[in-house]
Amino acid sequence: MISPDGIDLITNYLAAHPEGVLPTGLSFTPSTSEYEKKEDDPGYWSNLKEIKRCKQFVEMTGEPGDVVLMHPLMLHSASKNCLRIPRVITNPPVSLKEPFNFNRDDPADYSIVERKTLRALGVERFPFKITTERRRIVPARIAIQQKMMEEEKKRLGNLKEGGAANAL
Repeated sequence: MISPDGIDLITNYLAAHPEGVLPTGLSFTPSTSEYEKKEDDPGYWSNLKEIKRCKQFVEMTGEPGDVVLMHPLMLHSASKNCLRIPRVITNPPVSLKEPFNFNRDDPADYSIVERKTLRALGVERFPFKITTERRRIVPARIAIQQKMMEEEKKRLGNLKEGGAANAL
């Protein structure tokens, strides 16, 4: 399930927070926060709360091998699998070569993501300035996968050095 009108909500939230935000589960907290925010604190974004403001919901379907490209701010969730046919989806981490530029001299140079973001803000240009140091965020599932990979390498190393007894 996707909520296309959610892009407008989160785009405006992010525009109001040039200091950046940190993902904290199903929410965002301004990156200058020094503690975990609560829902009643100003500046806190909760996907579960904000999704209730959305009016448009679309179930996405596809055939094996289909690829869906979405705006990076698209609110989305798994839908109920009534047919109980196994479904597999991947959402690989993607890094940009350079930050988005919402203040280009030539409007034809905007990427499709930049154009949609500007439309969501209701402006033709947005001279966004980064106000704090950016940090690389490692998604929790990537950290778990990296830990599993390290454990597997250690296990295989033990097998090589001393046989199967050390690997157990």
